[in-house]
Amino acid sequence: MINPTVTVVMPTYNCLETLPKAIDTVRMQGLELEILVIDDGSNDGSGEWLAEQADIKVIKTNRVGVSNARNLAIEAAKGELIAFLDADDYWHLDKFTHQLAMHRANPELVMSFTDYLFYIEGERTRLHCFQFWPRFHRWLKQVGSPMTYVFNDFMPDLYRENMVGTSTVLARRDALLAVGGFDASLKSASDWDLWLKLADYGPIGVVNEPLCDYTFGRVGAISGNHEKRAQAMKSILDKHAAAVWRNPICLLAGYQRWLSASADNMRFKKAYGGAVLRELAGFCLKPDIQTLKTVSGDTLKMLSLR
Repeated sequence: MINPTVTVVMPTYNCLETLPKAIDTVRMQGLELEILVIDDGSNDGSGEWLAEQADIKVIKTNRVGVSNARNLAIEAAKGELIAFLDADDYWHLDKFTHQLAMHRANPELVMSFTDYLFYIEGERTRLHCFQFWPRFHRWLKQVGSPMTYVFNDFMPDLYRENMVGTSTVLARRDALLAVGGFDASLKSASDWDLWLKLADYGPIGVVNEPLCDYTFGRVGAISGNHEKRAQAMKSILDKHAAAVWRNPICLLAGYQRWLSASADNMRFKKAYGGAVLRELAGFCLKPDIQTLKTVSGDTLKMLSLR
């Protein structure tokens, strides 16, 4: 893979406010890239703006959803490698410098991903996202340098913690097609499901450097997705459990994370008793002080409602 061709896949729906900036960060890479934008029924002027961009190929769809949109683009792409970018995320200038070098040196890689900076819309939050995943972050601190790593069996770690930001991923098109792309039946977390399928298919590369700015959206919008997220997590964990059963620590940690997400859903509904039960079940799988503190807080809230 001396000089692989790359297709950038960008789904968009009414993102005209951020889309031009996202596209500019693609152009800044200084490479000849195929840019495929899937306009999923926008009515905010995005279609008109895209029609004026000579270097962008547009696929028009009508509210098919982000997973179907990405799958259509993967099918239509001409590149050997597929880079994903959401219309409200932004790449750093040297993103492809690091990732393409890694893929050239390790052509067996099915995918690579990088650290990214996390923003909450309307706030000044700016954090390295690998820090959100304690086990993975602790491992990175222990090994120190180098900046890039290749994992031949990354699935157990990815099952335990979903540290992959979609807008940082660079994946082989043939591998994406071989594993079936995104599962459009999932209401949430179809990206995590795909990364697990790829990790089961071949080696994964990691760049321990933030090379993307990721916009998380408003906190209220995030909270409203708790139920879909918990349901999807359980479905994905069950689907891939057989592939990690030889690593019981990762298997249990994955289900503990689902129980925590399910508790978040109960908490959002102010059903604190249900949250306590789920957190205690999670504590049985992975005992820690923070879970006990959370249980205590939920118990106090539950009693205050009586």
